[in-house]
Amino acid sequence: MKAATLTLFLGWICVAVGAETNSTAPANIAGRRVVQNLTKWDANQNGRLDREEMEAFRKDRIREYREQQKARTQAAIEARKLEETARRTRMVPPALLKQYDANTNGLIDPDEWTAYRKEVDRLTAEKRAARLAALPAATNGVASASAVSTNAP
Repeated sequence: MKAATLTLFLGWICVAVGAETNSTAPANIAGRRVVQNLTKWDANQNGRLDREEMEAFRKDRIREYREQQKARTQAAIEARKLEETARRTRMVPPALLKQYDANTNGLIDPDEWTAYRKEVDRLTAEKRAARLAALPAATNGVASASAVSTNAP
């Protein structure tokens, strides 16, 4: 009984291994993807990658992977810069947007933002100085002791 079961099992495996598939997906051997076109790395044209050829293949794959990672990183950096620029643009009143948008791209870039902030800081300092100058000279900006609170019950 055991011999018959073993024979049937081995026969089934042979049929399964010998069966051809019509799929166009890359072949998988033991969980590894098989590269169909190895001619770029197969220096001696024997259809297989020897140790030196495999090392060149591996280095090329690592280089390609690093280039892809670098491109993804650069794209993420650019996306963050664009988001920051859009956020800054929303903070500038629309009436002033054309005044500070030097390159007329519709966004406030970092250098344009710096110019805008310098102008806002200058105007704020002028308004503060004007308010302090408008206060009575005797108080020097401090409320007098005889002020009456209107919040009493």
